[in-house]
Amino acid sequence: MVIVKFQGGIGNQLFEYAFYRQLKHMGKEVFADLSAFRTDFQIRDFELEKLGLTVQEASKKELRKLGQLHETLYDKVMFRLKGRKTTVSDEFGQVFNPVFFEKDNVLLDGYWQTRKYFEDVFEEVVSEIDFERNLDDKNRNLSVEMSKCDSVSVHMRFGDYVGHKLYSGICTQDYYSKAIKYIKAHVGNPKFYVITDDEERAKAVLQDEEFTILNNNRGSDSYKDMYLISSCKHHIMANSSFSWWGVMFDKKKAGIVVSPSVWLNGVDTKDIWEKEWVRV
Repeated sequence: MVIVKFQGGIGNQLFEYAFYRQLKHMGKEVFADLSAFRTDFQIRDFELEKLGLTVQEASKKELRKLGQLHETLYDKVMFRLKGRKTTVSDEFGQVFNPVFFEKDNVLLDGYWQTRKYFEDVFEEVVSEIDFERNLDDKNRNLSVEMSKCDSVSVHMRFGDYVGHKLYSGICTQDYYSKAIKYIKAHVGNPKFYVITDDEERAKAVLQDEEFTILNNNRGSDSYKDMYLISSCKHHIMANSSFSWWGVMFDKKKAGIVVSPSVWLNGVDTKDIWEKEWVRV
């Protein structure tokens, strides 16, 4: 039995889901630990159901078997005695390590951020995603508009990235300037669509560039921006799992993808990039 811990935002959850599916594909008995979304201090929601994806959640009995339940005093003692030994972590997950496929009777705690962790099921997972189930007319019309021009998604993430030692200082004004210049040199008449969580910061970075800022998806609807990214023909990414999946859901696969040459400060992330991407 293997339990995969689910955590983080929708981009991270998709990596975890794909890894979960790969383990099932390999014939393992696999369950999902969703406890991170059920605490008093949780800041993220489990969002995969919005995309039509479901998991088999680990029961209390299964969590207790690995010492991973925290409800009673007995559970907490067992976690100290057993739970820490049955937890196997891969903190960042952007360098493939096949040893995780060999583990059994463990809780796998990581982010699994490379296609190498789910190569066998990747196309199947992508085909399962159902953005249409909750899509409104405004986003649907935007998607149609994007299909009729040389559309370029520009993903700009600020929020919790600002000042963070791992994420900040990577997708800078210089990065976006070089990425836009590259697109303009290779695309005849590009139209830039900016997907961001901070419109004012985005405007300050882009300055005099011509662009359309999309700001109709907020809060529980923010996942729909991933659909809009996938609807564009070309992409300028942020160092974000949200960006990664938005690009990978683009079924056209014929456009240009520009990515930052660094993904996390001071961390080896060599396996997160696809070989076709242009790293700036």
